[in-house]
Amino acid sequence: MNKQAGLSLIQIVVALVVLGGVSALAVPQFASASSSDQARQDAVNEVAGALSSAAAINYAQRKAGGERGLRIADCSDVGALLPGGMTSASYQIQPAPISADSTVTSCVVSGRGKQAMFTATGVL
Repeated sequence: MNKQAGLSLIQIVVALVVLGGVSALAVPQFASASSSDQARQDAVNEVAGALSSAAAINYAQRKAGGERGLRIADCSDVGALLPGGMTSASYQIQPAPISADSTVTSCVVSGRGKQAMFTATGVL
């Protein structure tokens, strides 16, 4: 008897159908994310989210420990809370005063031609 190795035609067709289904689901996600304009906005939104989180953590640390955390009296002070600070010249925080123990939701970070708002709480 001759023994043949390989895939049957049905196995190949099933594999192609499965790959086609997966690609039909994945391609729209990549196509919308590949838009250069949307990608720049998403990047600025991520920086704004990181700044908001850092400001909230800093406020809690400062209130709980007194010596821990940094003094925040301006939106631009929040950049120092990120690991390594806001060293990237690609992003800038617009200065805006924040009173102690008040929360400002209109702090603005801009970069790559886009801008996003973040929340910061003033703390002495």
